[in-house]
Amino acid sequence: MLPGTSPGLTAVSAAALLVGVLLPIAMTLAIGALIGTLPALVEQGADSPAMDRTWTAFTVVAALYVGQQTVLPLLSLCTGLLSRRFAQQREQRAMRCSADAPGMAHLEDPDTRDQIEQATGRGGGWPTGPVISVMSNLWTSRLGALGSTVLIWRYHWWLAIPVLLAPLAGLSFWRGFYARSTNAIYGGNQEIRKGAYASNLLLFKHMAAEVRIFQLSGHLLERSHRIWQQAMVG
Repeated sequence: MLPGTSPGLTAVSAAALLVGVLLPIAMTLAIGALIGTLPALVEQGADSPAMDRTWTAFTVVAALYVGQQTVLPLLSLCTGLLSRRFAQQREQRAMRCSADAPGMAHLEDPDTRDQIEQATGRGGGWPTGPVISVMSNLWTSRLGALGSTVLIWRYHWWLAIPVLLAPLAGLSFWRGFYARSTNAIYGGNQEIRKGAYASNLLLFKHMAAEVRIFQLSGHLLERSHRIWQQAMVG
């Protein structure tokens, strides 16, 4: 779906993600090489060839640092633009589908409303656009952890085993947690919309006078909280 949203931004985001993963690993190796030149420099002095090796290693570290400071903001910028375009595309598609259907009955059907709000992230659901930025950060972390594991494996293979198993255990836990959260939110979407309606009566000005005149704030707050709890449990 992302190449269809913007092929250029998708390609730049993918390239920036890959470079953003490789740069910290290269930085680790470069810093190690820089530190490795120091004993010879101390022993041979500043006028020796060891000084040239130290300056070369330092230059590489500096270049990698500049690259990190350039690529990571570029990745954030590209994924942010791609997220907004993706969310806009999904919302426009939902509006076209709603407008093309004959009549108005489908807009009052609870199942149709659920599908619209799931597609657009409204009514208590999660917006679709920020998912791209979240997935970009997630894969940057995963690939970076994999690269670090490879480095540790080359040093001592048995040290890499816990480094690899710990993220896998965390991945299993959080995947189950987010699956349950998603099922709770979208499975109880109709109830959540009722709770969101009660909350909107308190938050927006078009009903503020009636809410205060009839002293409904306590009732609406309790109702919104109860509906949310029921949707999360059931």
